[in-house]
Amino acid sequence: MNEPLDNSVSADRSSRRGNLLQSEEGPQALARRMAQARDREGTLRPTVQFVAHPDGTDHTGPLRALLTEGRLGDALALCVECLGPRYRDEHIRRVVFALLRRPVWRRRLMPLLRQEVVARNLNPVLGGLYLYGLLQAGKMPRMGVTSPLLWAYAIVWLLDHCEPEDARALARHIADQYPRITFLEQVASGLEQVPPRLPHDDFRDHWSADIQLARSSDPSCSRLLICFAGMFGRMGTPIGTFHRWASRTDAHIVYLKDLRRNFYRTGIASLTREAGGKVEDMHVFLRSLADELGATRTGIYGISMGGIPAVETALAIGADRVVWAAGAVERDDRETPYDDPSEAARRRQRAEELLARISDSASPPEIACVYGEGFPTDAEMPLILDAHPCVSLHPLEGLSDHNIDFHLVKAGRFEPLVNWAACNGKRLELS
Repeated sequence: MNEPLDNSVSADRSSRRGNLLQSEEGPQALARRMAQARDREGTLRPTVQFVAHPDGTDHTGPLRALLTEGRLGDALALCVECLGPRYRDEHIRRVVFALLRRPVWRRRLMPLLRQEVVARNLNPVLGGLYLYGLLQAGKMPRMGVTSPLLWAYAIVWLLDHCEPEDARALARHIADQYPRITFLEQVASGLEQVPPRLPHDDFRDHWSADIQLARSSDPSCSRLLICFAGMFGRMGTPIGTFHRWASRTDAHIVYLKDLRRNFYRTGIASLTREAGGKVEDMHVFLRSLADELGATRTGIYGISMGGIPAVETALAIGADRVVWAAGAVERDDRETPYDDPSEAARRRQRAEELLARISDSASPPEIACVYGEGFPTDAEMPLILDAHPCVSLHPLEGLSDHNIDFHLVKAGRFEPLVNWAACNGKRLELS
């Protein structure tokens, strides 16, 4: 895989800075650097990744020291911190996976991981590492070892770091143990329908990268698909799984993650020249990148936390289409219940403000809102936005939660949705 373009304070620096960029490049220059990145032979790189670490701390040294001292419990505690959403430390992940592939270390670590799993600790990192260790040993989890909820979290976490084929049998095994858990069955069925990797596709999601370009293999490509990931850096499904369908659209694809989990209000960390950041820098970058790639049509796919930013970005850069996939509104105060009248009023106001911006646009994009028919929270904003003729509603019957992706895959509707988002075809049909 191509080495990422580390656009941050690198791991061997100990200083903490608000400025994450190594230079004073602006968003336009960064877009040019991404679009024109070449390998040592001078060929345009098919995959370009900008990595933005939250700080410059190297965690692998402390981890190795704890392992050397035999402090395995402390080592796992450090892994849980570093492999969670705050750090997303790819270097730590590689070290731990390498240890679990070695029988001598696996025999030492697995009993500790199993203790956490049996205790029903719902941290997906511990469950995911345990499942990875079982896979390396050629084993499957026993019935009743822990709660099915932990397995649901753990399988999705594991998919962030491996190929769909690697976890397919595991997901089916667990789903068959708990046939009444709908989500587990959706994941297992979804993985069984993931298309194979295309021969020319070398894209691998870098967990710590907040901007990733997967260039189309077609040199005459003129379409760009911009993807806004959700809270945990996923496109509903992990990005690597999502890309199996996206790579078949023949479009250039850009994946964005707000690793600060700030609903993209301050843009992307790799584009931040100030501690606070400006969402306008993100818009300038994306508009410039579209120009550099020669894109004449641009589609945007925003999932959950990325739904509102997808529409706002489309209006800012003049995109053609938007998929609003179970878009979510940030809560001002997490202590306030979601169904509190003040929260409901705030969400309604947010939707009306967005509708006004769409109405003020001289050429608004086509907006397809996809959400669970039986999940009223996700239906609130689309029902308001539907007042504008550019918005179409696609409620998914039989779905009463926020997780639409594996539901769409199982129903055979995911491919047409991603294709439409990438500006293929004229009409979206999800029936």
